[in-house]
Parts: sequence; C-alpha cells; structure tokens
Amino acid sequence: DEVLAVPSDQRHALVSRARSATNADLVDQPIDGSPSTSLASTGINARKGIALSPDDSTIAWSACVEVPQIAGFDATGRLRRAVESDMPEPSSLAAVPGTQQVAIVSTRSGKPEPWLVGLSTDALPQPIAVGTLTVSDIAFSHDGARFVIAVGGDGLYAGALHGTAGLHKLTSDGLDAFPAFRAGDAQIVFTRHQPGAPPQVMAVSVDGGTPSPLLAIQSDAPAPSPLDDRLVYLDGASFAETVPKVWDGHTARPLSKLLPVGRYGGPRFSPDGKRVALVRGDTDLLEVDVATGAIVRTLSTPTGDQLVFPTYTPSGLIALRVRFQGNLWMAETTH
Repeated sequence: DEVLAVPSDQRHALVSRARSATNADLVDQPIDGSPSTSLASTGINARKGIALSPDDSTIAWSACVEVPQIAGFDATGRLRRAVESDMPEPSSLAAVPGTQQVAIVSTRSGKPEPWLVGLSTDALPQPIAVGTLTVSDIAFSHDGARFVIAVGGDGLYAGALHGTAGLHKLTSDGLDAFPAFRAGDAQIVFTRHQPGAPPQVMAVSVDGGTPSPLLAIQSDAPAPSPLDDRLVYLDGASFAETVPKVWDGHTARPLSKLLPVGRYGGPRFSPDGKRVALVRGDTDLLEVDVATGAIVRTLSTPTGDQLVFPTYTPSGLIALRVRFQGNLWMAETTH
C-alpha cells in the first residue's frame, strides 16, 4: 500500500492498493486504525499520485503507468530498441560476457526472476532456473559461466548458468544487494544495508563463508573492473547525496572532479576498463574517462525519459528506459 494524500481533517488517509501492474484501487483508511473503506466505485485509478485542494473540494490524480524498454545508444548517441520482447517490471539488467545476451529480472512469468534475452533478435526469452526464489538483482562472472543473484529477504546465491549444479547460498542477510564478481571471479562484492545504518561494501568468497568489510561505511553499489582490482562505487550517507569514486585496491579517489555530490546510480566499467558509465539524476547517462575524469559523452532520450541500469554489451551501451504513459485527471469531490 502507498499513502497518497491526507484530507484536511487529518482523520483519514487515501491509500492506493495495486491490483495489477496497471490498475490500483483507492481506499479510505482511518488514521485510528479502524477498518478501511473501498473507494473503487469512484473509478479513480491513482497509479502515480493523488492530491487534494486545501479545502478538499477538488481531487487530482495521475493514472500514468510505467512503460519499460531496453534501449541502446550507437556511437553517435542515437537511441534504438535493443530488446524486442516485452519484459514487465524489470528490476535488474546485466550483460552475459562472451555472448549477445543480457539477463533481465522481470515479472514476465508472474514473479520476479531472471531471463536470458538476445539483443536485437526475435527469439523468445529463456528463464534462468532459480526455483521458487524471488530475485531482485543478478550479475555474471567475467567468463559468463556463473551468476550471482540477490533474493529480497533472504540473501545472496550463486550458481552455474549451464549444467545441473544447483544454487548455493552465500549470505543470509535479506538486505544484501548489488552483487558482482571480483578478483578473478573468486570473490563476490555487494552492499550490505542495515536498518538505521549507512550502507557498506562487503566481500565474500564465491564458495561462501563469512563476509567481511571491503570498503569504509557509506559505500554502495560496487562495480568491479573486468581487468584488475579496481572498483567504482558510490560514496555517501544518502541515496541523493553521493560521490562516484574509484578504489584501486588500496585507496579511493573521486571518479571525476566534474561530478559533485548528487544523485547517481548504476556505475559500470567498460570492457576495456577505460570508461565508467553511470546515471546522473534520473535522465542523464554519462560516460567518464577513468584516467582523466573527463566526461566523454552525455546521453539522454529525446523526451527526457528515466534511464537506469547502464550496461556495456558487444552491441554497445544499453540501459533500461522508463517512459510514463497515461493522463492526469481532476474532479470535484462530494461531502
């Protein structure tokens, strides 16, 4: 449930309850904990927010829905569709090294699980076997043979992409996130989130064991270089106030003097280790020269759509593009 608005009497909350990816019911929930009342008869499908006028006489709401698409950028920055299949509610995107495939965590089958998808092909996506686990994130070893997944409320698991070997559990903290292979694929780095505490990048053997801190507290979203011990990560106490940094195995430095404290996401090294791609804000995808800190190029969509999960592939740089489609509505209320 998501609280959308509180009327002026402060005795009720208007709450949206999702029925599907595109529909939601509006509910009147008394603040004192009394039973809620369905407002479905109003026909208000408040998917992306609702607001009341100061005197509660007028209500406005958004019926917009997210329309995700895996998009690619060519050498000139022009946008193209990279994946033909529809992948609803994607939560992670990762390239499979040595192939023309990516893995997308999607609710295509009803629950979040990873799917192998070919780039620029009509071939149907193929699920990666994870049993009943509900996956939130995925990454691959640099040889493309193994993968690691984050399972919300459970921890991290590793497995082989092909063959009959099953998954084995690496950690048991349900808030562990952003896993990635490092150190010749012998180690998994990840972010450990704890309630009320800053995030911290940790490391654990790919065979399991006790995780140990790798970076200082306030480190998040680690992405290893495919060539050496370097890591690019986000340093900061909150999601909206971070600085992208590069750690060489001993010391850390800002990725670029041109990237002040702000909101960044999804840093990734290029295959040759010379560039880092990351998202600034919600709409700008940057490529940064690691050696000089120069911003090589800034990419965005013509309509300013949200961009997340930048990923290098043999076909070029791709990202998840999220467009919002729908209408804003307004009506008078009755008392």
